[in-house]
Amino acid sequence: SRTEDKTYSGIDFTKEPLPPGQYEHCTFTRCTFTRADLSARSFSECTFINCELSMARVVRTSIRECAFTDCKLLGVSFDHGQTSLFSATFADCIMDACSFQGMALQRTKFTGCRMHGTDFTRADLSGVAFDRCDLSDAVFANCDLQRTDFRTAQGFTIDPQPNKMKGGRFSVEGLPGLLAKHGIRIEH
Repeated sequence: SRTEDKTYSGIDFTKEPLPPGQYEHCTFTRCTFTRADLSARSFSECTFINCELSMARVVRTSIRECAFTDCKLLGVSFDHGQTSLFSATFADCIMDACSFQGMALQRTKFTGCRMHGTDFTRADLSGVAFDRCDLSDAVFANCDLQRTDFRTAQGFTIDPQPNKMKGGRFSVEGLPGLLAKHGIRIEH
């Protein structure tokens, strides 16, 4: 079934599951999806505002041109979804322990997000900007970080060796995160 241009506000989808189907141009405001099973659903050009999506299951879920603002998305394994068409913007979200393993994220925007321990192993982040994001303990291994912008990001530790980093952008404040592996301390 296809649902278009519908607004959902303050609904607890843990009690009343979101029916399977395609959701296009829909808005979800202050909705709860904690541990909800959103598998095999399709979200296209949907907006999620102030929603709780922690531990939501997104197996074979399609997320295309969706916007998440002020949402809590702890432990969501986006890499279990339909990764080929994935594109989203995340603004001021709490995204600790999420997984984007092996995903192509070039069309994804992260602004003001907390992403502690988020796993980007083998992800293509070329050209992505982590604008004012807290990347403490985030995992960057075998990633494409070419032209990736970390200038306003904080807390990251990246070993340049196993990553493609040509054209990556960093501020002077970010240098310790690139040199940590070598035991080099930078002092001001």
